[in-house]
Amino acid sequence: MTWPCHPVLDCKYHLIWTTKYRYQVLGGLRCRELLREMARSKDMMIYAGSINRDHVPLLIGIPPDLSVSKAVQYLKGKSSHRLLTEYTVLRKRYRGQHLWGCALQGSGLLGGE
Repeated sequence: MTWPCHPVLDCKYHLIWTTKYRYQVLGGLRCRELLREMARSKDMMIYAGSINRDHVPLLIGIPPDLSVSKAVQYLKGKSSHRLLTEYTVLRKRYRGQHLWGCALQGSGLLGGE
């Protein structure tokens, strides 16, 4: 097996986002398709994840030219803005365009793979 002259990187991160104040508001929303669409636009790949009522765990591949903090900032900011403009129920509960609370980077495997 020959290796190329340039390194090949596969950067995967386990991220967990919560809604602000842990309100359970994500059921039935189109958050999943928004996150996939936005991840594709920045060459990110979502390997695993689910949309729970108050948090979103993701196993995501981020290209090496994009920092983890910038990727999370982009995904959280754009998804928050689009969800709050589409759903008036969320806009009433979250004022000031802040849907997401904290984002945690976990270590280990997601789903026991």
